Amino acid sequence: MNLNVSHSGNIGDILYSIPFLLGILEKKKYTKINYYLRTNVPCYYSGPHPLGNVLLNIEYAKSALTLLKIQPYINECGIYTNQTIQINLDEFRKLPIRFQTGVIPRWYFWLGDSEYDLSKSWITAGKDERYAGKILVSRTQRHTNPGISYSFINEYAKDVVFIGVEDEWKIFNKECPGCKEWVKFSSLLDMANAYNSCKFFVGNQGMPYTLAESMKINRLLEANLEAPNNIPFSNNGMDALFQKPFEKKFKRLYDA
Repeated sequence: MNLNVSHSGNIGDILYSIPFLLGILEKKKYTKINYYLRTNVPCYYSGPHPLGNVLLNIEYAKSALTLLKIQPYINECGIYTNQTIQINLDEFRKLPIRFQTGVIPRWYFWLGDSEYDLSKSWITAGKDERYAGKILVSRTQRHTNPGISYSFINEYAKDVVFIGVEDEWKIFNKECPGCKEWVKFSSLLDMANAYNSCKFFVGNQGMPYTLAESMKINRLLEANLEAPNNIPFSNNGMDALFQKPFEKKFKRLYDA
């Protein structure tokens, strides 16, 4: 018997719902997950966001489905069209908590009787050798730590590939003019394949970091001052709140 669930996004929230679902599967009552995405649910963001004023549009949903459908615990996934749903994962938004606090994947555990070891990966992907040895960098506008500058990354420009939307790339490129490579992946699966081949990932709290966390690749997080709720959970994940530790940990990953 399969478990039918739905979620309206963001993609990062969708990724962070999976440990909760894997914890349910471990109880052996259900075999696999049928995961359905609800699109165009309105929302308000605290800063600039590629999706404007919705949690998930059809373009981003289709991108996410490319990755979801290859996961071994997924039986079926697609756009929600009135399927019978046993767990509406949007219920986490009704929790009586301050969402600037805590840890995002653990919020889902409060929806039911489920636990999962967050130091283990829960997203798998293939390889894309074009990114072998590359440093993948992302910096979303919403979660920037004003005490951290990425300018030192310019020294590593030949190895750097910036990922993300064009506006974010323009801001990063002004800070690191030597960095010339920018890619906007056509799907979440393409991004995950690149992650699986890169040297390491560096960025702030946003979906690109959440994917790195879900896959447990080598990663460095620019920690957030206002809402530090997206953090590393394994020993190859690092984070920093201040500039000097950020640069030291970057170099440690680079020299590894």
